[in-house]
Parts: sequence; structure tokens; C-alpha cells
Amino acid sequence: MAAQREETRVFNIQRYSVHDGPGIRTIVFLQGCPLRCPWCANPEGRGFTSVLSHNRGLCRRCGHCLAVCPEKALRMEEDGVHVDRSRCTVCEKCVWICGSDCYKIFGESVPTEEVLREVGKDESFYFRSGGGMTVSGGEPLAHPEYLTALLRGAKEQLDVSTAIETCCCASEESLRRIIKYVDTFLCDIKIVNSKRSHEILGVPSEQILRNIRIIADEYSEKALLLRMPVIPGYTDGAENVRDIAAFINTLKREVPLELLPYHEFGKAKYASLGLRYPMDGQNVSIPSRERMESLAQMFRELGVTVVHT
Repeated sequence: MAAQREETRVFNIQRYSVHDGPGIRTIVFLQGCPLRCPWCANPEGRGFTSVLSHNRGLCRRCGHCLAVCPEKALRMEEDGVHVDRSRCTVCEKCVWICGSDCYKIFGESVPTEEVLREVGKDESFYFRSGGGMTVSGGEPLAHPEYLTALLRGAKEQLDVSTAIETCCCASEESLRRIIKYVDTFLCDIKIVNSKRSHEILGVPSEQILRNIRIIADEYSEKALLLRMPVIPGYTDGAENVRDIAAFINTLKREVPLELLPYHEFGKAKYASLGLRYPMDGQNVSIPSRERMESLAQMFRELGVTVVHT
């Protein structure tokens, strides 16, 4: 299991969300995740350090950024500026000088009090809708100290509902440390077979499943929703469906499952970060409505409650 990093970074704060917990919510995205899902839609949140994004489509080829880059990490080509990631130190000088906003830094060290001030701006919407703050990532449980302070502040200072989106790949200690400050858990369940999980996601499944079981069986007062990303050829096979259903049916309470269809909304982010999109060439298509309904029916026949499909 990955050790706690020295510094926690926030790579986005998204307001007015209605898909990540009950009511209207503000989502705080913490940087860094132990999983390496090929279909990840937030590549800017996978690592634990700040990253430079460059949208070449906005580049006007003025050359101002080349003049200020101290590491000579930028070069001009016919289609615009290219970034040499091996030289870039994310000093932000290109961000400051660019007049077309083609550069952006993801991952800032933001004190929890500052985050809570931002979350508190929409306090009236939370109370009217039953919403609040959701912490996502990356993997929020990779930052137990920061996450505890953030969740505790949301409860004690703002008195709002709290939720976390998590893959549950963390130590039991990290989970138990924050659990009393969380009202709703939105937990990924992707691949149950531990060997296959390690091959595809980069981590075995035992700790993930153990943490889900802790939430379900020992903390029945906590709302819990399991989410399975439907990735053709990766998670939607009959064996994995049976494995997930079998696991859910061993929990001591009824836990609903939400099926999330594969999408390519994050594909452009990879190019802006100088990365290859891992799903390119994998012949993976967006699942049809009929396929989603078929999977939902398979789970229902196996005794699982499926929601929001």
C-alpha cells in the first residue's frame, strides 16, 4: 500500500454537481491514486505531483512562453508549441505569460480552511437540496490526514452532508480514521478476481473488498452505493459479473449497485498532458443502452439491486 505523501494537492473544485451524492454538491478532487485503470477519465489526478496541461489547439504560436521557460522545455513546431516533459519543472512561468490560456497547472497545495471557504459559498443550496461536499480524486483515502481535517471541518464548521468517492484501495486504518465524518460512501467495484485486478488495475482486490465489507457490515448507518464501470472486455464479462454479485450477496445488508457506462470524455486530457490514451487500439466501444440494460438484468437475476441504469 502506498505511503502517505508529504503534501496533498487539490486538482479541481467543482461546484453545483448533482451526480456525486445526494442533492447539490461541491466536489473536491485530491490528487494521486494507487490504481492504474486504463480507462481513467482524470489522468491529471493519477500522480501525486503537479502537472502541466497544454492545449495545443489554443496556441497562437506567439513564442512568448519559449522566451520565459528557464529549462528550455518548450519548442515551436508547425502545429504549435511542444512540451519536453523530461525538462519541465512545472514552474508556471508559461502559464503566467500565455495570453491564450493554453497552459494550466493541475495540483495545488491548498489548506483545508481555504477549501472549506470555497465549499461554504454554496451553503444555502446544500440545505435546500440535502447536498453538501463530496471528496473525490484520484483517491481521497491516499491522504488520511488531510481528508480527516477536510471532512471534520465540513461537519463541524459548515454542518453539511459529506460523501467520498473512493476505490477503497487504502489501509483499514485510513478508512476507520475518517469514517465517522462521512455520511455517504460511493465505492468503485471493478474487478473481483485478485490476479486479474492486479493485471489490469495494478493492485490486487483483497484490501478493496475488505474495506467495502467493513463499511457495509460494521457501519450500517452510513449510506453506501457501489459503482461498477462498464468497460467492454475488462469488467463486463460474465465471470466478473457473477463474482461481483456473489460478493455483494455476502454483505450483511442490501447494498445497491450503479452501472456506469464507459465513455471517452477524458481522452483529450491525455494529449494535453503529453500522454498516450491507454484505451487507443483496444477496440473498446461505448456500451449501448441495450447492453447496459442486459447487464442490469443479469445482476438483478443474481439477486443484486441495480439503480440509476
